[in-house]
Amino acid sequence: MSRIAEVDTKFSHYLIEDEIYNGRPARVLYGGDRLVAQSGMPRDDSLEPLFDYNQRFREIVKGVQPKRLLQLGGGAFTLPSVLLKEHKGMQLDVVEVDSELPDIARQYFGLKPCRQLTIYVKDGNQYVAETEHMYDMIIMDVFEDAAIPVTFRTAAFMRNMRMHTAKRGIVAVNVIASLQGLNSNVLRILHARLRAVFPMVEIFPAARDYSLHMSQNYVLVAHDGTWNLAPFMMRQPVPLPKLS
Repeated sequence: MSRIAEVDTKFSHYLIEDEIYNGRPARVLYGGDRLVAQSGMPRDDSLEPLFDYNQRFREIVKGVQPKRLLQLGGGAFTLPSVLLKEHKGMQLDVVEVDSELPDIARQYFGLKPCRQLTIYVKDGNQYVAETEHMYDMIIMDVFEDAAIPVTFRTAAFMRNMRMHTAKRGIVAVNVIASLQGLNSNVLRILHARLRAVFPMVEIFPAARDYSLHMSQNYVLVAHDGTWNLAPFMMRQPVPLPKLS
């Protein structure tokens, strides 16, 4: 492991390290005291994202082929960098509240400016409430440490995302939770509030193996019910267990 840099911003203390991550040479952005890996890119020849939930996002984008995509939460912009290489005709808007993260992404993670990419330094909740754009897909990957901020869990926020999702549009949300037990609360809240505004909400495990009671990454995918996403995905959807 090799520490590349430490950066303090208004919102966090970041560590940038080169290491072996899940068996791959990688550069990883950690927040706080190295407790949470916030972004990472492989340092091998594969475009496959380092984190499994980003791979699930990538599979959906490849299958759906959105013309305009919104990502809430940029991190080190590792997923946008992959998507821009693979989808030359797609417009990608990224909203990131920390004004220094785009510079960190450019300096340490290879982010390159291009006409397809527009970066908004703004709170994602405020952006979704105020924007006039319509999106074929919205990706939400917003965390404070390992928790989704409360303002991104509200019914009003879900309605605003729905309002700016185009016909046959899709919303995909990264969440860290369990399927059962106390740690399932955030997953159940997000599922219920998305289900109130979208006809279909599916839960895709990010990892190959999942546990009912262990907190891990899931991708919640909301749409109008006309999409069959299973053929695009390496992981199949799982049901939300009933409360006992």
